[in-house]
Amino acid sequence: GPVTVGKEAIPEFKTGPNTQQNSKSIPYLKDCGITTISVANNHLYDFGKYGLETTISAATNCSLDVIGFSEFGKVKPKVFEKDGTKLVVLAYAEEEWCGPKNHQYSIALLDVIDVSRDINHYISIADAVIVILHGNNEYNSLPSPNLQKQARFFIDQGAIAVLIHHAHVVSGVEYWCDRPIIYGLGNFQFTLTNPYPGFYEGLVAILSIHKENQSKVSISLE
Repeated sequence: GPVTVGKEAIPEFKTGPNTQQNSKSIPYLKDCGITTISVANNHLYDFGKYGLETTISAATNCSLDVIGFSEFGKVKPKVFEKDGTKLVVLAYAEEEWCGPKNHQYSIALLDVIDVSRDINHYISIADAVIVILHGNNEYNSLPSPNLQKQARFFIDQGAIAVLIHHAHVVSGVEYWCDRPIIYGLGNFQFTLTNPYPGFYEGLVAILSIHKENQSKVSISLE
C-alpha cells in the first residue's frame, strides 16, 4: 500500500480495503538492504494520485529506486550494471483498482502488447530483461491458464525470467525454453491475522545470470 500522511490522504472509492503504510516503512526497507521497490500492485492507488506520488517521493528521498510505474506514459525500468553486463528489470500489475493513466505518474499495467514492446525495446540495449508481474487470483496456489500463457509469451519475447506475486501463497515454478517462471512468491512480510494456510510463507528468488552467456539463467529459492 502507499505511504500516506496528512489530510490530503483521502481513500479512493473501491471494493476491498484501502491499505496504507507507516511512513517508517520506507527507511525500514532501506535498513534491510533493499535497493529497489515496485509500486505495481492493486493497492498503491488506494489513496489516489496523492498516495502514489507520496510513495514514489518517499522512496526516492530515501535513495530507493522505484519501478512498476509509468511517467508520462513511459514505463520506468531499473537498470543494473555489473562486470560489463546490463540487466533491466520491469514490473507491471494486472488491472485491479490501479487508477487512471492520465496523470504524470500511473501504475504500469499488465498489457500484453505494451509489455511485449517494452521487452523488445530493452533487450535491444541490454544483455538481459527480467519481468515482474503482480497478478493471479488471491489464495490460488496455481496460476490461471491466461497468466501462464502470458508469462510464457514474455519468455518467448526475450525475458530471461518472469517473477509473479499477488496471490498471498507460494505457487509453482516451471522452466519455459530453459528460462524460469515463478508463479507465486508468496508474502514478504504480513502481520495481519489470516486463516489461510501458507499466508505467512514466502520465497526469495536468487537469480544467477551467466557472464559468458547472458541468455542463460539459473535460479534458487529460499
